[in-house]
Amino acid sequence: MIFFSEAFGGSKLNADLTASLRSYKESQYNKLFSLGKTWTNDHDLIINTILEERFSMANMVKQANLEIEKSKTIADKRLEGYRLLRQNVVLATTRLDNFERELGIVTRNFESNPSITNELRRIFSGIEELKGALTIDVTNLKV
Repeated sequence: MIFFSEAFGGSKLNADLTASLRSYKESQYNKLFSLGKTWTNDHDLIINTILEERFSMANMVKQANLEIEKSKTIADKRLEGYRLLRQNVVLATTRLDNFERELGIVTRNFESNPSITNELRRIFSGIEELKGALTIDVTNLKV
């Protein structure tokens, strides 16, 4: 005879469920035995099978609920990470815009010097590359 706990990985029920099963089985056995004195081994096997399946299913539901809770925790952590990433991208973009604006003021002060103007153009092109990198949609990032 195969019980559910044996069918699903051969694992035995944990100690709490085993104790609960034993207590419940004894109470059910006493109730059924009080109905009639013709209790046989077949009856005992039937009730043991039914109770084992019932407690195995309860154990599987409990384990599934634990896995769901773990998944929720992981999802919450990912959401928090995503929120922080978005917040940091917005902050970096704002600071980069401010830096570009300040650099524009400096550029106007040195318009007469071509070597400084060329260097500042390179800095502006680097800023544009940084802005391009920051415009990546963080919702498409894979974790």
